[in-house]
Amino acid sequence: MFDYDDEFYLQPRTLRHPDRKSLSELDSPFIYVYHDRGGHLPYDCPFEDYEDMRAFFDTHRDRRSLRRMYEQSVGDSGRRFVELLDELRDRGKLEDTLVVYVSDHGELLGEYGNLFTHAVPMVPELVEIPMVFTGAGLPRDKQYDALLSGIDLAPTVLGALEQTIPNEADGTDLWNERPDEDRLVRSEVWKQTQYEYLQSYVAGSVWDQDGGYVCHRESRLHRLVYSLGVHLAKGPHAPLARTLSPKNYYRLLHAHLPATLEYGTPNFNADEARQVLPPFERAPNRVKNETDRERLRSLGYLE
Repeated sequence: MFDYDDEFYLQPRTLRHPDRKSLSELDSPFIYVYHDRGGHLPYDCPFEDYEDMRAFFDTHRDRRSLRRMYEQSVGDSGRRFVELLDELRDRGKLEDTLVVYVSDHGELLGEYGNLFTHAVPMVPELVEIPMVFTGAGLPRDKQYDALLSGIDLAPTVLGALEQTIPNEADGTDLWNERPDEDRLVRSEVWKQTQYEYLQSYVAGSVWDQDGGYVCHRESRLHRLVYSLGVHLAKGPHAPLARTLSPKNYYRLLHAHLPATLEYGTPNFNADEARQVLPPFERAPNRVKNETDRERLRSLGYLE
């Protein structure tokens, strides 16, 4: 059986699921996806309290308060995860169920020029995310030292189910294998605005355990227009970003303008990073209707 639950109340049409059921209503075997809002804007506040995310930032201007709200939201997400584990344990299914807790991105909470966002610019705070496996007889309190990636999720789940992993699948089956200690992983972003004249922000990055390189695409002019137009004018967090000292303006621009940025102390060089990244090709806009566009905008994916 398969079901999908979420706190955003978005219609996941692509999943083709049956009528939604709670976890308590499902019989084994099942696949259950819970799309928790986690630390997503508007953090620990109801979506319906704000017309859009700009209204949220017009209401909340204090950085310390925003950080506390984010911590509260993440804490609530963790508690909901524990409640799901407790329910599986109470039903005697935890030792027979693989449970995965993962995020899709991090969050900036005032770094790089007072930015409160989760996509741009590409920085370590946004690409480093939690990934936890539990249940199904896994060893207790075991932590991988090697770098993991979101592409490991599908092979790991298939490995746990003793299913054949397609040859074309990327990633490592963590159930049966150990990643290489010198592994490199990629993370890429293409952030499109609703304003064509602001262009877009496109970057690829490569990381090891100690750091990585961000390689910006497009021209420096595109990135300058994007950083000033979105972060200081059109973006929902623009009122906060504009309250900056000259030093913070420098931090904002420095995260966007260089062609290549180094973070941490990676054990490889920028040329090796560029060899790992695939060529960039601009694809057509896949937001097909205004309903989808409004949903993406409400979540902060369209400025």
